[in-house]
Amino acid sequence: MQNTKCCYANKLVAVVSGIHRLAADNEAATGLQCRIRLYLTTWENPHPGKKIATNTKNSITDLLAKSAMETAGVDIKNINWVEFPFPDMGTKLQSGDVDAAVILEPYVTQSERTNGAIPILDTSAGPTANFPISGYTATADFVKNNPQTTEAVRRALTRASEAARDRPTVEDAVVNYAKIDKGVAQLVRIGTYPTSLDRTRLQRTVDLMKKYDMLSKDINVDSMIIDSAKNK
Repeated sequence: MQNTKCCYANKLVAVVSGIHRLAADNEAATGLQCRIRLYLTTWENPHPGKKIATNTKNSITDLLAKSAMETAGVDIKNINWVEFPFPDMGTKLQSGDVDAAVILEPYVTQSERTNGAIPILDTSAGPTANFPISGYTATADFVKNNPQTTEAVRRALTRASEAARDRPTVEDAVVNYAKIDKGVAQLVRIGTYPTSLDRTRLQRTVDLMKKYDMLSKDINVDSMIIDSAKNK
């Protein structure tokens, strides 16, 4: 059983015929509550040839950024995507190692406060608003052979999603696990954690991945959702 970003193309292509999603997706929120943004320090225009940091190529971060940039009229063909961990992106921006970075919380707020990062594009708005950004999966064999364990994990994830709606709980987790200062944690924009799966939103992920050549074939979204989750 594993936690996997829903937009890792190589993972989905490899095991799509035998994989089930277990529980709620984490989704990017809209408006001022966005969680993933394109940031810069001194770069004035996102034009081809620039270096943009992403935590992993062909992941949810650059997938949403590509969609948002094209929606804004940017030619993305010659963008040079470079990989850096989220905690390092603010420093890489400030030093000029990259021209822009696709950052998610809590590092969005941290980069604004400590590195002077300036938002230039919200990648969780417009066509990509409320977009699923992560989820939990298990192989079909595991689900079939371990129904009680599977349901126990699903119930635990549902409770965790409910707990994630409590602001103080999230702030404590950010401080303890992401090693972010309490002052930054209090300013972090929190995404939403639904307690049920949305088949339509999951299909949007597949469609966008196909558009940007992260998938080579169609995926039957319904076959990926565990039966007990379909009934919720």
